[in-house]
Amino acid sequence: ADILFLVGESWSVGEGNFRLIKDFVYSVVLSFENVAMGKEGVRLGVALYAEKPRMSIELTDYVTIEEVLVAVRELSFQGGSAKTGDALVFVAHVVFSPAAARGDAAKIVLDGNKSTMLVADLNPDTNYFFPVLAVYADALGESTAVKGKTMKLLPVKSILLQNETTDTIQARWTSVRGASGYRLTWVSAGTVSRNQRRGSVETVNLDDTCTDYMIPGLQPGLEYTVTVNPVFGDVEGPVVSRKATTLAASAVQTLKVTDVTINSALLAWNSVAGAAGYRVAWGPTPDRPRQLALNSSTTAYQLRNLAPDSEYVISLYVLFGSAEGPGITASARTSPLGYVSNFKVTSYTSTSISLAWRATAAATGYRISWSPGGAGRGRGVAKSQYLGSRGLAYHIDHLLPNTHYTLGVRAMFNKSEGPEVTLTHRTDSNPIQTVRDLQIVDIGVNSLKVSWKKTPGVTHYKISWVPFSGGLETSRIVPAEIIFFTITKLQESTTYTIRVSSMIQEREGSPVLLSAKTPTTMTLRMTPATTVVTTKASPPLTTLSGPICGKFKADIAFLVDESSSIGQSNFNKVKEFLYRIVSYFPRIGPEGTQIAVAQYSEEPRTEFHFNQHKDRNGALRALKELQYTGGNTKTGRGLGYVLKELFQSSKGMRPTVPRTLVLVTDGQSQDDVLPPARVAHALGIRVIAVGVSRADPQELNSILLHRNLQNVFYISTFEDFPHIIREVIETICSDSPHSGAQPQPGEVSCFLLHYFHVYALFPTASSPPRGPFWQPVIVVLPCVLVQSKPKS
Repeated sequence: ADILFLVGESWSVGEGNFRLIKDFVYSVVLSFENVAMGKEGVRLGVALYAEKPRMSIELTDYVTIEEVLVAVRELSFQGGSAKTGDALVFVAHVVFSPAAARGDAAKIVLDGNKSTMLVADLNPDTNYFFPVLAVYADALGESTAVKGKTMKLLPVKSILLQNETTDTIQARWTSVRGASGYRLTWVSAGTVSRNQRRGSVETVNLDDTCTDYMIPGLQPGLEYTVTVNPVFGDVEGPVVSRKATTLAASAVQTLKVTDVTINSALLAWNSVAGAAGYRVAWGPTPDRPRQLALNSSTTAYQLRNLAPDSEYVISLYVLFGSAEGPGITASARTSPLGYVSNFKVTSYTSTSISLAWRATAAATGYRISWSPGGAGRGRGVAKSQYLGSRGLAYHIDHLLPNTHYTLGVRAMFNKSEGPEVTLTHRTDSNPIQTVRDLQIVDIGVNSLKVSWKKTPGVTHYKISWVPFSGGLETSRIVPAEIIFFTITKLQESTTYTIRVSSMIQEREGSPVLLSAKTPTTMTLRMTPATTVVTTKASPPLTTLSGPICGKFKADIAFLVDESSSIGQSNFNKVKEFLYRIVSYFPRIGPEGTQIAVAQYSEEPRTEFHFNQHKDRNGALRALKELQYTGGNTKTGRGLGYVLKELFQSSKGMRPTVPRTLVLVTDGQSQDDVLPPARVAHALGIRVIAVGVSRADPQELNSILLHRNLQNVFYISTFEDFPHIIREVIETICSDSPHSGAQPQPGEVSCFLLHYFHVYALFPTASSPPRGPFWQPVIVVLPCVLVQSKPKS
């Protein structure tokens, strides 16, 4: 700006007052000591007037404030008449005329119809003077002026450094009004990297909306100075700085992969101070890996459900709040599916072969297969059998004599199968005579005594026994002179399958089988018999006809598959299915319908017995609380289990009411379902089978012995339960006859007296002798039906 002091020096002022005026001008000029002077800033001048105006200090005389102050002190007084009007004309037309204005002063010419103007590119915190003149065609109008001061450059009020990791620091600051952006810098006195010199400054320019920034590429354990300042166009505001130190070591230093199996691997790593957690990622390839977040206290984790014989890339990252530290990577290859070792034939006959093998690590079961030479061309078909993980031997019956068989075994790993190991063997061409008249001659709580007739020409006999519901088979070999053998250390109230075969040296004949059950410990009270069992073919004594819903009494057991193929979500749908069925029965308890539930996979278990819940609400609550565990599908074992554990008078079963077993399964059984199914039907238990998804319809039909197939239901998905629930309830409540085995004319029934010998085999056309010596406690057993009339 150009500033002119116009000072009167007329006689009326006088020299004394003139000195006071000079002091006043001096003080005003002194206030510009911090302002740029001269061409690039403020120019100061002094004009004195009395009779005529005169320039004592020209605007262009001095370029420093000190020179102007000296010149003000040297102003001299002349006196004269005061002609102020002439002095103002002099200023307007001479001093501040357009011709005299300095050429570098900013000038803006606007259209005549505008009355506002935004002046930009000014200096901050500076006073400005703006004269405005009207421009005419041949003249300039009188000027008027306004003045203003630009704002002071403001810094950000605060800067916060947080979320430090080994290579990042997050900076936050407050916004500044009027700022067009921000400049952020950071520097460390330490060595930043091989490509940067020590202490080099890094800078980033940010827009006006940004008030935080994650600083990347830092080095661990170094102190950084971070600065931020607002930017106003081309002018930078004041700088504010803070310091922060990156974490010394937030990366995992060691990642170990151990205990690698066909489908799992154990990870272990060192803990990291200050970590909020860890993220582990793994996959056969780096792209699209599986991921899992773990808490900060975890330093080991087992990966499961991996594919066998596959290379896995495993990465581990450290988490710090929302930030993630650098990762560490390792790789491991899962083991291939294992071969079964030491597979061999332990014995054979003309119609059977016994196999054995060594356990395979991590195997969940085994599949045995056999086929005769020329299978598929009239000689026979290939067959197979699934065994549990503890099954390390298998006896194949009903083979063809003098025939080559291809025998194979595979280890099972959940739903995957290992490679097959095979061998060939020929059945005996010279059959050994089978054992005759094998029978149970004595029964104890923990023992069974068997006898047979001597077989000519044999050197030994082999006796084998195994629990009917599954378990390890035990064998003994006795000399040819022995025709009695007592099997000891048995479980009470357990059905056993017993095989006895003749042997000549190492060769074994075809075994003869029978089944027997050890009794429950009890005391017999001998009283005269008032009722004699008739021998006429008739339904079992426990079979009652009539519907089993509403006011009628019935015992209904549910056997529920909980194998791994179902999954938790689908198991919840199974529970809802059972819940809706049980809700249909208005009266639960001893005076109405009783409910029992068992679940099975590899090993079955009881959820509740018939006498456990005596009202509907209690039974429904128990159904809601059913838990899912997963495992293999051993339906045969489950069927045998419910017969032993649920359908027992000691567990609340009522012998005088109808009994129904409802099976719910989603897969093919890995064991034999036919033997326990036959027992269930023989005991007069009505079976209803519900298959889902991968269930085998043929297997369900065989469980019902291919009778009453209207009691078999099949749905393709677990979502389809609502479509069959009405039919299932109607089937349960129908008055259809039970599917239990009924004695037919010409057949005989077998009865057993606890602690005594078999006391009678009654042909259908005769009656037992009456007398005081008959004191029977009668138990109906599943047994081989005798077609010939016994001698006694």
